[in-house]
Amino acid sequence: MMKQIITANKTPRAITVIGYCLLAIVLSACTGGDGEQMRAQLEEMERQNREYEDFTTDSLAKKLVDYFDHHGTANERLRSHYILGCVYRDLGEAPHAVDCYLYAISQADTTAADCDYRTLSAVYSQMALLFHNQFLFTNEIHARKISAYYAAKDNDDFFSIYEHARTAGTYILMNEIDSAEYVLNRAINQYEANGYHDNAIESSLILAYLYLEYRDKPHEAKPLLDQYEEYLFDKNLQGTKLQMYYYKGRYYEMVGQMDSAEICYRKIYRPNMSYIEQDPMYRGLLSIYKKKGVVDSIVKYTELFCTTNDSSVVVKDQNITAQMAASYNYNRFQKQAFENEKRADKERHQFYILLIIAFLLASAGIYTFFRYKKRKRREIESLKSEYAEVTRQYNENLHSIDVLENAHKQVVNIIQQELHNAKDKTSKYESAIADINNQYETDILEFKAENEKLQDTINQLKQCKDLSPFIENSQSFFASDIVKRIIQNAEKSVYSMSDDEWNEFMTTAKKHFPALVSDLNALEGITPQKIRVCFLAILPLRAQDLASFMGVPSQRISNLKSELNERLFGESTARSLYHNLAKKYNIIV
Repeated sequence: MMKQIITANKTPRAITVIGYCLLAIVLSACTGGDGEQMRAQLEEMERQNREYEDFTTDSLAKKLVDYFDHHGTANERLRSHYILGCVYRDLGEAPHAVDCYLYAISQADTTAADCDYRTLSAVYSQMALLFHNQFLFTNEIHARKISAYYAAKDNDDFFSIYEHARTAGTYILMNEIDSAEYVLNRAINQYEANGYHDNAIESSLILAYLYLEYRDKPHEAKPLLDQYEEYLFDKNLQGTKLQMYYYKGRYYEMVGQMDSAEICYRKIYRPNMSYIEQDPMYRGLLSIYKKKGVVDSIVKYTELFCTTNDSSVVVKDQNITAQMAASYNYNRFQKQAFENEKRADKERHQFYILLIIAFLLASAGIYTFFRYKKRKRREIESLKSEYAEVTRQYNENLHSIDVLENAHKQVVNIIQQELHNAKDKTSKYESAIADINNQYETDILEFKAENEKLQDTINQLKQCKDLSPFIENSQSFFASDIVKRIIQNAEKSVYSMSDDEWNEFMTTAKKHFPALVSDLNALEGITPQKIRVCFLAILPLRAQDLASFMGVPSQRISNLKSELNERLFGESTARSLYHNLAKKYNIIV
């Protein structure tokens, strides 16, 4: 209800956050009394169910289901639908009961710490009972196994063992004797291990029946029968005693003690017995008289046995059972198909929504990633430009200091020469020299002070994690033996590199600038000469030095640079080749 009210008023200003809180408090106060009453009624119906009081109407159970579907927890929805299923069970509407049980199961939150495993186990147990009554034995066994599993989750060891043990009888009806024997032996061991001795003996009686009727092992059945008779015979109900007489009669008959067998069979008789109860007695007596060959008794007990076991009734019951099972299966599978279709539509819609959300998130992520990469590239380019500018200024200052020192020496030498040649030795020369020295010292100090600041900036840029790999790579390249040899030999007027030196130089270049080598090799019609010129262009060499190294005219070098610049960067000039190479391939000097 709260959700409907909020959805109907979508205007943000219509109801404030405080309004939502007040509305929730009011709704809680209005429904609080109903909630307590509904929970009390649910508990009362659960008590009636535990005490085997038959339900005669579904009106209250439906109200509980409707209320807890809208206001209850997962456990309350589970319990209310379970009770509605029990109501339909008592009303004889098995398909409706199973539907309610299945819906109850769907409401359980088995991942929650407070999941009501006890009720969940009971739901499956009741489903198993309905399946058994409709001869859906495979469904029954599956339900009992799940019931046992949830009983174990609820730490109810007895009920878990009990549910497993009940599958033995179903396996016998399905003629799966090996499975029945395994289940019974396992149940007996588990009962004994957990201290349920009486229950172990009760299961032993069923195992004795299995040995007598299906295994032809009377001597293995005898100690089980004796054990049962010693411990539990007087404690059990009359029906169990009648079974005991029949089992003992079967045992004596199988070992050839016909008189003892007859006595046991006759002990089955009780006044006003139903046909079903009379069946084992007449069956046993007929078997004995057949073996004794007493014709009159054979005729008598054959008629009695046939009366209790009319084949036409059996056939009719089988047909009705088959029709019930077929009808139930049809309705169940029809409902399952409808529910599966609804679930598939819902899952398909959810999938499309998730797909759209995933697409939007992926698009946002890709956009954010490329935006980040673009910003990062700009930052790195800015750092590279700053480093190049600072380095250029630093080197220019060093060059200016060299020029200043040379000029100072020349001026001082000229003045001193004039002073030496002058006839009139005056102090004006000494004063001029002092002024020149002072200006020289001032200029030198300014250049050095500026270079100290520039050097600090260079050091800081070198430590930048985004820039330092490029700096280290470039420094490693320029510090290599072959590059240092090329730069040193450039001062010579004539120098020619050998093939080994060219190979060493290109190997070093490929190691430090693989992207540039890859791009050059990808150019159509590229020649080794052009590749060498491209890498020599990034060295601090004059055009005439490159021409000398390559053994070609300076104009040829200029033309090659221009061609490389146009093909790599779309600029038909030789002058900007170095700048473009340095920027794209992170060549930082």
